[in-house]
Amino acid sequence: GTTVTITGSGRGMGTGAYFIGTVENKERFRYYAVVYGDINGDTRIDGTDASALEIAAMTSSGEELTQADIGSAAKFEAADANHDGKVDNLDIEKIVNHYTYADTISQDKHSKSVVVNP
Repeated sequence: GTTVTITGSGRGMGTGAYFIGTVENKERFRYYAVVYGDINGDTRIDGTDASALEIAAMTSSGEELTQADIGSAAKFEAADANHDGKVDNLDIEKIVNHYTYADTISQDKHSKSVVVNP
């Protein structure tokens, strides 16, 4: 009994989708997908992602957003579009610039934050 189960994010196989590996009916690992800039998990980096961060920023009490403001560790990691370890207005700007073709978001480097419990 070794199995691997793949579960979508609710909107696709983007940020928040995950793989679970089980051996003898016991979960041995769980890996979450992170697509930098894709906050809602639909695999696209677009205005809906920027809007989600803008709404979270309006309801947040600080200049930097927290994981609680965004909803999960995977989404928080994805929101750090400039890979500086924090989520703020610079990340919103980076996402907007990405989908308007003024900039790109690197998918091959990790942010300074650590995802432990999505």
